[in-house]
Amino acid sequence: MKKTLIVSALLGASCLTSLANAEPAKATGPGEIIAGKMLAKSKCAGCHGAESTGNQEGLPDLAGKSEAYLVEQLKAFRIGYRNNLMMTPAATSLTDKEIIELAAYYASLKK
Repeated sequence: MKKTLIVSALLGASCLTSLANAEPAKATGPGEIIAGKMLAKSKCAGCHGAESTGNQEGLPDLAGKSEAYLVEQLKAFRIGYRNNLMMTPAATSLTDKEIIELAAYYASLKK
């Protein structure tokens, strides 16, 4: 039991370190926003809605959230630090560039 707790604590610390060392969102421009919009249509809109209002109960509204926050959350899903039946598999396939593009797009949306 103690061994399992120690391993879990070390794994959690490792994930936190990975997130802390993760590259922050870079300043984005129109190119990233447009690319993010295209990605969002194909990968995210089915659950989060076309304008990220969420079309299923309990899904968060992503519009207007900060790029840094969105990047951090997507990377947390991608590495398994956050786990969700829908988001973990969706984020696992995203590259760092795609994560930044998606974050730029959602951050650009007004509520």
